[in-house]
Amino acid sequence: MSDPVPFSTLLIEAARLSVKRRAHFLFTILLGVIATLSYFVLRNVDVVLPEASEEVSILFSWVKEHQSTLFILSLTSLGFALVKAALRGPLFVILEETLLAFTEEKKSLAPLSSRLRRASLLGFFFETFSFLVSALLFGIVFLPTYFALLYNPSALPTIFQLSSLLFLVGAVLFYFLKEYSLLYGILGGVRPLIALELGYGLFRKNLTQSLLFGTLILGLSFIFTFTLDSAIITSAMFFKREGFTTPFLIFLVSGMSGVFVEALRLLFFHSIAATRSKKQRAEKVSAQESVSETIA
Repeated sequence: MSDPVPFSTLLIEAARLSVKRRAHFLFTILLGVIATLSYFVLRNVDVVLPEASEEVSILFSWVKEHQSTLFILSLTSLGFALVKAALRGPLFVILEETLLAFTEEKKSLAPLSSRLRRASLLGFFFETFSFLVSALLFGIVFLPTYFALLYNPSALPTIFQLSSLLFLVGAVLFYFLKEYSLLYGILGGVRPLIALELGYGLFRKNLTQSLLFGTLILGLSFIFTFTLDSAIITSAMFFKREGFTTPFLIFLVSGMSGVFVEALRLLFFHSIAATRSKKQRAEKVSAQESVSETIA
């Protein structure tokens, strides 16, 4: 088992890393633009959501009634997610370049342009792969719910709850697999299949820390969302019309938080992926010192 990860230190270092180079601000702008565009596109989708307390059968009827709108909404969200994923890869490369520039460690690396291009393709690949696996998992897990709706409605609530729980667990597991595999593929330069194998091994050995880190990311998302909503409400008190303030706030908060969170992911990945190699190097040095003392 690896040593506990100092999340407080990672948060401080991520804040410093995210503003160390001017190139990071380019990604702040790009991520902010994507978030702002997605806000204006998705806000125009006219869908009245059902009450959370309504029965499962009513929810299925609502989905059937709005299936065309939900399909367009899903495709639009996927499009924005793929564009963002294609940017995440190059962002990790630039952040890693910054880390190497401020450490004594030197690596023999391929030209930056080829690494950026490869990282963008890997980001696109793993996001597409994640979507396909999630869709397949959703279909498999909720298939019993559909049959219960047709043949045994009395068992529908229980089966729906169990299916939702199974889907949530599977989605969480695959989320970490995707993130670790992406970073192995970008930083390690390995092929996607090898990256998936390494990512699974890293998650299995750091299960508790990964779940804690996921909780931290979720908490940060709530904080950023609360901050954005509070800023929008406050600006609305001074400006009667939405005008420029809302898109600007979305652009600013989403862009800055996006770079910060990716820097935090990179640092966390390094902290758990390098633990074993650090221990091995320490044991090797200790053994060499013992041999030297014996000879002396």
